[in-house]
Amino acid sequence: MPTTPTYPGVYIEEVPSGVRTIVGVATSITAFVGRALRGPENEPMRIQSFADFERVFGGLWVDSTMSYAVQHFFLNGGSDALIVRLTNAATTVEFSLAPSAGPSDNLELEASSSGAWGANLRLVVDDVIDPDADPNTVFNLSVIELDPATNQSRQSEVFRNVSVERDAPRYVGTVLKQESALLRLPDPYPATLPTVRPANVGSLDDLSTAAGPTTGGYDGVALVAAQYNGVGTSAAKEGIYALAKADLFNLLCLPPPTRATDMNEAVITDAIQFCRDHRAMMIVDAPSSWRTAAAAVTGLSSFSSSVARDDYAAVYFPRVRMADPLKENRVEEFAPCGVVAGAFARTDAQRGVWKAPAGQEATM
Repeated sequence: MPTTPTYPGVYIEEVPSGVRTIVGVATSITAFVGRALRGPENEPMRIQSFADFERVFGGLWVDSTMSYAVQHFFLNGGSDALIVRLTNAATTVEFSLAPSAGPSDNLELEASSSGAWGANLRLVVDDVIDPDADPNTVFNLSVIELDPATNQSRQSEVFRNVSVERDAPRYVGTVLKQESALLRLPDPYPATLPTVRPANVGSLDDLSTAAGPTTGGYDGVALVAAQYNGVGTSAAKEGIYALAKADLFNLLCLPPPTRATDMNEAVITDAIQFCRDHRAMMIVDAPSSWRTAAAAVTGLSSFSSSVARDDYAAVYFPRVRMADPLKENRVEEFAPCGVVAGAFARTDAQRGVWKAPAGQEATM
């Protein structure tokens, strides 16, 4: 505040400094790319716990090596991850709600993401709406996800006073897109939008009467190289290149497509180049054929030079043996990238980036 002189003399005025505290930059945000039970495809989603992964991507899945790598990351000290879900031939569960009056088309809906998980969704429609709303076009929609083990509600969403009219303030397509984690209106819509609301169906008191899917979903098959770095993926920002949509990542993990196979070497090469372009580092899983230290030394020489000797990549051997929660906690062999990334993150948080994630502090 300017000083007001009241008599002759020397006055001192403090001017606010333009100096700002230097904020530390994240150094261990780890990106994972692979299959998951559910969740958005080719979109980097930031999570900060394995509970987040369970909620958005469905948790552990025996066919998803990525799900185990993410779990190992958080178990070993990781705290910040980006997940890119890829699929191969997966399909989405669909629903069709008959109109309350004719002639009109059915209201077509679908699960929010591909996969068989959508078969557990049930829909309830009722007409207990606001008195001022149009009873011909406005309705309430409830979406319930059942637990397949108990057939009881796992989570539910209720959308009141939604409308089939595209220009309505609560158009059902817009409301579901912005507010629902379970259901969507197909885009593009496969038919003509109905002119009247869907008929009442089901009851929240008896979910056996709720509307089920008309078309089942499919989890797809194991990923191949084309899903990671195929023709057009870079321009479309899909596969590993979906990470170009993220603000920052420091480490990249590409778990093998299946437990019995290794990551394609051409994919690894392109991923390392992508890391180089984004000043990140790739953690490369050693091939499963490297069973001994001697085999690793021999195998490293057969790796392409861009993989074996690169400032933006590191190959980790051997694979890790850990309990598998989906197999009665029997000890199984896993790719080490998630464990290693977790050790990186823990060391950065506890000791700082100047401390190598090695030695006695890098316990797993």
